[in-house]
Amino acid sequence: MHQTSSVKLIMSEVNNRNNWKIRLTWKLLKSVIFLVCVTCFVWQSANFFGLYFTYPTTTSVDLTFPEVLIKPAITFCNNNPVKRKTFCAEYPHLCQKPNNLTEFCTKHPYFCKADISNLVIPKLGYYASNSAHEVQDALMEIYIHNVSQDGPDLWSWKAPIRESKMKATFIYDYSRSVYVTCYSTNLHIYGSEEVETANSSGSAASAIKELELKDENYDSDLEILQSRYDNKDV
Repeated sequence: MHQTSSVKLIMSEVNNRNNWKIRLTWKLLKSVIFLVCVTCFVWQSANFFGLYFTYPTTTSVDLTFPEVLIKPAITFCNNNPVKRKTFCAEYPHLCQKPNNLTEFCTKHPYFCKADISNLVIPKLGYYASNSAHEVQDALMEIYIHNVSQDGPDLWSWKAPIRESKMKATFIYDYSRSVYVTCYSTNLHIYGSEEVETANSSGSAASAIKELELKDENYDSDLEILQSRYDNKDV
């Protein structure tokens, strides 16, 4: 038993020495790797700062304020097909008083702000008889003939930007089977006209005021009635 214990003790000491050598070797290896990484980092940093200070970066900022600015091109569209009052004056047989005037004014007080004794609406089947097909034909007639002769201002709404030259175009809305009027200002895709400019010294308020939409000539009646006709649940 004594000889076996001595052998075990010797083997344990040998194992401890081997383990200590392995740990020492691993620590030395990690230290070497760390030193190599630090050395490379310092070397690269030194080269970078050497180049940075040798060739300094300079940025020049030059601000210019032109006296004349080119106005942007703007296009906006009006969903209203035609003014209700103008339509009913031209086609009185396609308009009538609302069937239930009290209920109609309660739902649409916009129509009843002024005197309602002469209030008439198109016959679109909404609080009126249903002559929608004839109304649509009349709208087509207006856009094909009347607008081309009298201009869009009389039938639709006046261009809100009075100081700019507005070009009116018409786009067909397939979802509602009507035309919508679009206005463009300073749009010269195929033209050779001079672009419109503005003085940069002018105030921002005056520039914004020029683009204000004047609702004094904006009549949304027929478009509202058309949407109600298309949505019977309203």
